[in-house]
Amino acid sequence: MRTASQRFLRRAAAVLLGLVAVFVLLELVLRIADWQPAALLSKRSLLDRTPTRRVWYDCYPSNPHAEFKPVPDVSNGQWVLLNNLLPPEELPLARLAETPWCVQYELSSRGLRDAERSVEPASGVARVALVGDSFAFGEGVPVEKALAASVQSALGAQGEVLNFGWPGDDTRKEIARLEAAIEPFHLRRAVVVFIANDIEMAPELQHEQEYINDLVQVRDAYLSRHRAGTAQFSWSRLLTTVSGYLDMRRVTAKTIQWYRDLYDPAKNGVALQRFRAALEHLAKEPNCRVVLVLYPLLEHFEGAYPLQPVHDAVAAMARTAGLPVLDLAPAFAGQRTEDLWVHPCDHHPNGRAHAIAGRALADWLQRGVPGFLTP
Repeated sequence: MRTASQRFLRRAAAVLLGLVAVFVLLELVLRIADWQPAALLSKRSLLDRTPTRRVWYDCYPSNPHAEFKPVPDVSNGQWVLLNNLLPPEELPLARLAETPWCVQYELSSRGLRDAERSVEPASGVARVALVGDSFAFGEGVPVEKALAASVQSALGAQGEVLNFGWPGDDTRKEIARLEAAIEPFHLRRAVVVFIANDIEMAPELQHEQEYINDLVQVRDAYLSRHRAGTAQFSWSRLLTTVSGYLDMRRVTAKTIQWYRDLYDPAKNGVALQRFRAALEHLAKEPNCRVVLVLYPLLEHFEGAYPLQPVHDAVAAMARTAGLPVLDLAPAFAGQRTEDLWVHPCDHHPNGRAHAIAGRALADWLQRGVPGFLTP
């Protein structure tokens, strides 16, 4: 008779052989189907350094939502191609072929990503300044699909929305940009668009950001670490795919915790005090009525939005300061998150996302903020 230990060993061996058989079968299926693990390539920036040019481009390896255009002719001019590192590094112009699709950015004579505007708003029209960072600027989308254009479309002739967004701005810089524009642009009302990384951060948190994805742009430095981590499994397409997926999930979870830490008084207390003071400053702006809009990072709308605690904390601070607040996260609930990204390597909102946000924002300004749009 077999002993209990012998029976256990036989069962363990059978399970092990079964797992090996499944692994071999899946590996064969992937190879027969010629399945290759997704190879992410980050976007690049294309600039023409010819004097007086106020145009530049972001270039992508594919065109998933048909919102990009082919890259421009670079045979004339002083063109430079930059990678997505911080700070950027120059690449050979011949590598532009790797990212043949682009978005154009062009500034007006007054420095806005916007149409040329008259000095004063038209009679009977409420001029609204849209202030924020790259989400307000419309990074990754044509100007006609950016948030300002979406709000303008939803408001119609009732309002005139000016795009004062600028990539990389935080709340402190946004306040300075708004205050510098109040008199020259005859601004009496403004929407400040907030995203979770607009707050200043303690040195420890700033250092940690170098090792994680920021949930917005998949940068070259992160991709290099990601490829190095999966290289040990290069002999197996199955293991490369699975390890890459698990690595992305691990980094995303760590990044979400990092964002939450930004609003933990024990870890970022001084910056939070400054942020509260900035909100109070906006609420008391003497010549311009200001409202705050919380634009979510595009992450996991299929379930519970992971940064909702951050939004709740910011909304509470803003309301205490006296600012009307709109949280846009509920407007995206149930959406397929990847359908809202500019590109798999760039998680800025695409045209569809801005259309959702624009409709929700316009409806709130019309119905939820009494008198805001009164000329």
